[in-house]
Amino acid sequence: MIVIIGENRSFDHVFATYVPERHGESVFNLLSQGIVKLDASKNAIPGPNFEKAHQHAAMDNGPNDAFLLSPPKQNFPKDQLPAPLVGGPKVSYIPNKCGSSPITTCEASLVLAQQSESGLPSEYYQFLLSGGTGQTSQTPDQRITNVSTLPAGPFQLTNSDAMPYDSYSASPVHRFYQMWQQLNCNHSAASRDNPSGCGANLFAWVEVTVGAGANGAAQPSNFSTDYSPTATTTGEGSTALGFYNVQKGDVPYFTSLAQKYAMSDNFHQSVNGAPVPTTSCSAMPTCSTSATPTATPRYRRTARRCSAARPTPASCMRSRIRTRLLAPTTGTPRTATAPAAMAASRRPSRRARCPAAAPTATARIRPSPASSRSWTI
Repeated sequence: MIVIIGENRSFDHVFATYVPERHGESVFNLLSQGIVKLDASKNAIPGPNFEKAHQHAAMDNGPNDAFLLSPPKQNFPKDQLPAPLVGGPKVSYIPNKCGSSPITTCEASLVLAQQSESGLPSEYYQFLLSGGTGQTSQTPDQRITNVSTLPAGPFQLTNSDAMPYDSYSASPVHRFYQMWQQLNCNHSAASRDNPSGCGANLFAWVEVTVGAGANGAAQPSNFSTDYSPTATTTGEGSTALGFYNVQKGDVPYFTSLAQKYAMSDNFHQSVNGAPVPTTSCSAMPTCSTSATPTATPRYRRTARRCSAARPTPASCMRSRIRTRLLAPTTGTPRTATAPAAMAASRRPSRRARCPAAAPTATARIRPSPASSRSWTI
């Protein structure tokens, strides 16, 4: 079994457009669900079921409602995502040892890259010399196609002109309260096909209104959810909605693993929040969220057992292993942030047997002093 713990990037970030090679195989991703489709050049564009992953803005005001799991929602202005912002180094982390000559042709820099990291195949070191953003951080990432007019849902991050696969890009937020609100869970939305009641449609909004957070401190007076050279933002934009396109040659190593082994395509993560507890749970036979020591596992035919006495969506995310007919019977479970979590609203009930236990929409949690968050145009 190969376990890949990917901080900040998830299954649909990597395998959104993956298509199995062998007859009789299938995969549950953005392409197979019709959320995206491929154009004549195999670029991913909105598909016939794009609405399944449609993202919303919301209103979550203090002090009476310091934190709502499922706040009142509305469309973004023009039904477009806030622009994803630049993240990562402007130039390669490896210094250019050849002066004004391009670093990608600099033998001395390549030797330095090989000395700095000893675990890569020889053909990979060239990529340590490239990928710089070439832009100012926390500004709209002009390498992304139509960065300022993206429809309100998942978008292809890469392109062949300005954003090749080895490029640096910003990282999505992954913290406890932010992740719960991004999932937008509401018991009144629970149904046979969506027992958790999670809509998973507030990823962009949480990123642009609170981001990694300021531990309850109020946003400055010049704060804006849209980029402005004179305003303060979270520095993220709609980063979480970007995905790679394996149909265009992105993530070749992960793609080779998917082609060789059985793959888990229905596991969100063990615990909502930062990667440390998720990593810990991945190494344990069970991961209980209950304080009751006598709690026993339920739903044993899952890759991650629902071990709490009263399972919640976080402890009841399952992994469905589709065994390939001609491949070794192994798997690659995934951890996720988003947009893989969008799949929570897409899972048929026969694959999602955990009881709907999402907190109610009126639940109020006050982890820190109240601050007002609203969508500003």
